[in-house]
Amino acid sequence: MASEFRDFRFLILILIVIWILWFITGGVQRVKEQGTAAFITPRQDIDDESIVYGPTVGGPETTLEAASYPPGWIRYDTFYFSFYMPSDFSYNELSGVNTFSGELTNGSVTYTFDFGTLVEKTIKDTDTKYIFADGEIDGFDTTYVKPASIYGTRTEVFIDRGARENLLLYGNNLTETNQNILFDIARTVDFR
Repeated sequence: MASEFRDFRFLILILIVIWILWFITGGVQRVKEQGTAAFITPRQDIDDESIVYGPTVGGPETTLEAASYPPGWIRYDTFYFSFYMPSDFSYNELSGVNTFSGELTNGSVTYTFDFGTLVEKTIKDTDTKYIFADGEIDGFDTTYVKPASIYGTRTEVFIDRGARENLLLYGNNLTETNQNILFDIARTVDFR
């Protein structure tokens, strides 16, 4: 009997320690901020003004239309689609397996794209390390993904063309400014 009571006290002690750690690391504040959606954040429309993507994405005054682009950007045409990119970037075609792949780089920042029938999103919608938003580019459903915390390292835009080729643009370890440039490049895509 004494051993069972000792085990029960040990279990209670462990639960108390876990609760203290949760409280110290901001557990109460996280629950208040997230409300009832503590584990899965519902998707939002990318054109919703309440989404905070930084100064160049998400607001009505800076929303890019398919044929519009920031001043000083240059147009690049591929066989499958065209897009605009900052003038200090260069385009390099990559060899992809069953995909058309390329990269845009200015020497310090690199964005990569894959285009093909086998291209899929690389980040699952349920991954809590990322923020997801839905939108539309050139008439096709689009998913914007950016890190929600330091544990997420990838920013991507997935353009779902249904049964046709899909386009995935992405970058790793991007600053918020570079994330916004990636989103802006994606919004200029025009499929042939």
